[in-house]
Amino acid sequence: MSTNRILGLITVLAMGGILALGWFLGVSPQLAAAAKADADAAAAREQNAGYELVLDALEEQFAQIETHRAQLAALGAEIPPSASVEDFADSVLATAGGNGLTLKELTIGEGVLFGASGESDAPADAPAKGGLASLPVTITVQGDHGKAMDFAHALQTASRLFLVTDVNLGTAESGNTLTGHIFVLQQDAPAPPATIGEPEATASD
Repeated sequence: MSTNRILGLITVLAMGGILALGWFLGVSPQLAAAAKADADAAAAREQNAGYELVLDALEEQFAQIETHRAQLAALGAEIPPSASVEDFADSVLATAGGNGLTLKELTIGEGVLFGASGESDAPADAPAKGGLASLPVTITVQGDHGKAMDFAHALQTASRLFLVTDVNLGTAESGNTLTGHIFVLQQDAPAPPATIGEPEATASD
């Protein structure tokens, strides 16, 4: 083999080595980096699509926020966070007068928490827990029986939730007695009992 052929073969082999070395040192890392960049971009697009779905859901919920606020306000009026005995008494007095009745007596008993039992393992000095409490109510009004039934219906359809459990239609002297419950969603202990009669809660003719 001549010297020229040997030199040519060596040159070809050297060029091949240089190309291979260039591939591994230059082209291959760049291709890997490009592939990683494509994968990262695809993951980012997928993540952004998820964010857009969440954002759309939040915007839809926010569009209903006034409706939710109105519902919450109505619920707060039906079951207030405190007993608000005076406000309830004013409402009962106004409703009685509006139906042509005289409010003789209004008694609100001690609140009882739902799920509470007569016995407790809590220490005697432990703070009382709140929750949904039921307060027994007794209302005596004087007037026509039909008006007394209208009065009972008006109380049940008022803004504050009042559950009528019994109606006793008596004489003109004894009056008509309604028993039922109001409810309180409170953080503290149930409200103490209260009896409201003349002059605060007796309607005049």
